[in-house]
Amino acid sequence: MRALSGRVQELRRGEWRLEANLAPTVKSGRLFYPRKRKTVQASGARAADALLRDWLRELEQHVCTDPATLTFAGMASQWLKWVDENRRPATHHFYQGQLERHILPAIGSRIAAEVEPKDLHALYAARREGAGALSEYSRRHIHATIKAAYSWAVGEGLQDDNPASRLRNPPRQVAKRPRATWDARQIAEAVDLAKSGRRNRRNLVHLPLMLAGWSGLRCGEVCGLRWDDVDLNAGTLAVDRTLEQTKGGSLHVEPPKTPESAATLPMPTVVADALREAHALYAGLRLARPETWNPDGYVMVTGKGTPVKPSNLSSAWHSFCIRNGLSAVTFHELRHSFATNLFNAGEDLITVQKLVRHSKASTTADLYLHKTEEQRRDAIRRQDDRIAAAASPQDSQLIRIDSEGGQQQAV
Repeated sequence: MRALSGRVQELRRGEWRLEANLAPTVKSGRLFYPRKRKTVQASGARAADALLRDWLRELEQHVCTDPATLTFAGMASQWLKWVDENRRPATHHFYQGQLERHILPAIGSRIAAEVEPKDLHALYAARREGAGALSEYSRRHIHATIKAAYSWAVGEGLQDDNPASRLRNPPRQVAKRPRATWDARQIAEAVDLAKSGRRNRRNLVHLPLMLAGWSGLRCGEVCGLRWDDVDLNAGTLAVDRTLEQTKGGSLHVEPPKTPESAATLPMPTVVADALREAHALYAGLRLARPETWNPDGYVMVTGKGTPVKPSNLSSAWHSFCIRNGLSAVTFHELRHSFATNLFNAGEDLITVQKLVRHSKASTTADLYLHKTEEQRRDAIRRQDDRIAAAASPQDSQLIRIDSEGGQQQAV
């Protein structure tokens, strides 16, 4: 491959744009000269030129300098590297799984610039029926992955077009199943059952149940909670991190889901009391094995003093519900129950939003506030009462006589 050329352009003092001219290719019967740009900090033109030369050498060694030979698999590989460096591990493994299972076997060897909307339609149609049939929800995930990969490539100057954006009829968005929730009585009964269980099961379910159902924490936030985050005197806990689990099972400490998710929350007294009891046990074990047992001070730990994995907590919760004959709710649905119970008890929407730590009240209203069938029936009964109270008995019997035809018409 011939050496690449480029140029530098000063944008403002100390800031320069580097532009690389990639190898030409034929597209739609015409010669196309793709370019790639990036902005750098440099003290002057000489320093910017040096950065350009280094960048061009790097591009010359890179398989994606020539769009005419860049396969979808090659493009996706570079995109996944970017995702790994800029997104959460769970996001990387989600995209990686979609690519490996569904996308690369179908279009991985295709030249990325030659993939058309009709090719994507064929991919989705092949997954609609037969032995490899997938749900509409799963096909939507495939489409979202392809669209995200091309969107990144267009932004990087590796592709000129995103065929997934031009798809007229992509897999439709399927509504998720309605969230199940527990009322305050059901949560309290489950807490009593967990408290009376065997010690190992109690430790794994009892505290998380209260932290999710009575304080609204997410599964990863429960697993990531440390004793330094808990102020038993003030009755507060700080949500500063979440524990995320990759596909291979390894754990990563990450910031909370959104900036608004990081907050210091007041605790109900019963939660503070349960944490105080658990802290006494923790302090005793730390004295016995100060160097090896739970060195990072996690609230939720195994018998060996290691952090509890979110997947293990979810599994333990599922087993607990089955073992005790409880109506099925996922661990995350305890958080939905927390928000719904607050709202149904009369708390205003903004207060509920702040306690569940959403950036927008509309998110809280749309996703987290669930009305039961009985509550909906009660609302209609109250509407009937309002209609009856507003309607005057005389109004319902007003009669207008048609003076010409002699007929009676109700007004």
